[in-house]
Amino acid sequence: MGAIRKYLIGTYTEPVLFGTGQIMEGKGKGIHVLKLDLEQGTLAVEPAAGIVRNPSYVAVSGEFVYCVNELKQYNGQMGGSVTVLTWDAPHEKLQIRQVLPTHGEDPCHVAVDETGTYLVAANFMTGSVCCWRIGPDGLLTETDFVQHEGCSADPVRQAGPHAHAGIWFSGGKNGADRQVLVPDLGKDELAAYRVTAEGKLHYEEAVSVRCRKGNGPRFGEFHAVHSVLYLVNELASSVTVLAYDSSGPAFTVLQEISTLPEGVQSPSTAADLHISPDGRHVYASNRGLDSIAVFSVLDDGRLKAVEQVSCGGKTPRNFVIDPDGGYVLVANQDSDTIALFARDPRTGRLTWLQTVDAPSPVCLIPCGQESAGI
Repeated sequence: MGAIRKYLIGTYTEPVLFGTGQIMEGKGKGIHVLKLDLEQGTLAVEPAAGIVRNPSYVAVSGEFVYCVNELKQYNGQMGGSVTVLTWDAPHEKLQIRQVLPTHGEDPCHVAVDETGTYLVAANFMTGSVCCWRIGPDGLLTETDFVQHEGCSADPVRQAGPHAHAGIWFSGGKNGADRQVLVPDLGKDELAAYRVTAEGKLHYEEAVSVRCRKGNGPRFGEFHAVHSVLYLVNELASSVTVLAYDSSGPAFTVLQEISTLPEGVQSPSTAADLHISPDGRHVYASNRGLDSIAVFSVLDDGRLKAVEQVSCGGKTPRNFVIDPDGGYVLVANQDSDTIALFARDPRTGRLTWLQTVDAPSPVCLIPCGQESAGI
């Protein structure tokens, strides 16, 4: 056995009513553990490491694990919650340390800033953002809450605000400010907030982006070399390439490219997006077409389509590129599977290796590596 990479799998544990009207019957037992043998290229799913309700997104910061609980009601009040967990001594089980309300329904994403100081969660159904300061013991103290307002073109999917993620970056002039971007699918906006020293979220209108009507922005990542943000649009099934000028500061649209094959008009929605560790390729997932779109990154940060690969299951809600860049793992929500692909670092192309059973997988996050033979 070679070195083992450990991943945490966020799963649905109970029914969830999506914005599409679909009801998902969760089959998971909380946060499960997945092990990837980096030498053999094989996966193994372990029993649940933490029993929590609907942990639909997970973040790891050192020895602390944070997850949102995608619920419409917590402790008898409207809204979901965020849970803080720590590992036990053998590093096999997760223990709940703290549970706090997010003050909004169906929190779907949680993110820790790069310094490990702040945590933000996006409440999808009611369209709001909550921020906490992280203490030395990993526990949270709420610092701010912001409710979005507005709607957009789609009378069903965009009848109100739907905050979908928190994307941390060093913004402002010369990158001096800690900022967080919140894609709002419901109002077609990439909302920018400067985080003050007290943890308050100060809306930055000049940095925020009014997206094309009907796009439904969902999630994005910054390129490590090019000053661009790749923003995946759920409803339009596309990726918007946004150039960032810190002297402004402001974003400019460089490109919008479809995540679907040319000429295909599938009843599909884009879900996740990630940049390869070497910065040479961008990947995005399509639910409905059930594929992974592969793009190469050009010299100016724009994208060029490379290929479409079957996701190895149904409804690729989330996927992850292994930190070494050699593998891509896809969480297929509706087929209860995780598919493993080998990645060619030169071309970016993917080759299917294995598919394993996993209950209602909706999030994959790396959480460490074990030595060979352990």
